[in-house]
Amino acid sequence: MVDTLFSWLWYLANVPFARFWVLFVIFGLRALARGAVGRFYGITVAKGIELYPERRLLDKHSNLEELFKKADSIEACSVIGFTLINRLSHPERHIKKLLLPNPDCHSLKNLETTTQRKDHFTSTIYTVTKSALERKIPVKWYKEFIGYSFLIVNRNRNDGWLHVEFVLPHTTEHLDRPSMRIRKSEQPKIFNHFVQAFDEMWEASDKPSVTTWPSENT
Repeated sequence: MVDTLFSWLWYLANVPFARFWVLFVIFGLRALARGAVGRFYGITVAKGIELYPERRLLDKHSNLEELFKKADSIEACSVIGFTLINRLSHPERHIKKLLLPNPDCHSLKNLETTTQRKDHFTSTIYTVTKSALERKIPVKWYKEFIGYSFLIVNRNRNDGWLHVEFVLPHTTEHLDRPSMRIRKSEQPKIFNHFVQAFDEMWEASDKPSVTTWPSENT
């Protein structure tokens, strides 16, 4: 009986039309399984995309710090970059570029005011920039705060992925921030869209001028 079943599967695997339906069933079952797991944890799962309604769920079910440690390269567009620089034991081994908003820009001041965190983002950007430069991590300041942060992980590998978090004015609780993870292999167009945006933002940004830093941060 086993030999008969094996022969039948081997036959299907070598019939082009049948092979399509076998693969269709396998991938369909995998998608259903991923969707069921996502609903169980409160995460929306689509093809190559995981949507986390709030950071609490992300922190509970997806340890970004552990994922970062396994990454060959991380390029980050961050609001302050604190987690990347201060919670990785050796951030210089993983972070290839760090892009932060200019701490003096009006849009960042507006974020501080509307989220009731006056001077928090500005002072942290100075501190993180100084720490990153000491570790020989390339840092630039973009002219404005853009409304979200994103990480590009292993851009040149097939298993590359990116993570996007929405950071909006008038949202006082940072743990409420929604975010999504996008896998390069399944969503290459979206992945490349962010890669292109990052590259152009990086070219349009300025190197931090240490001579203009507040004295308490130098």
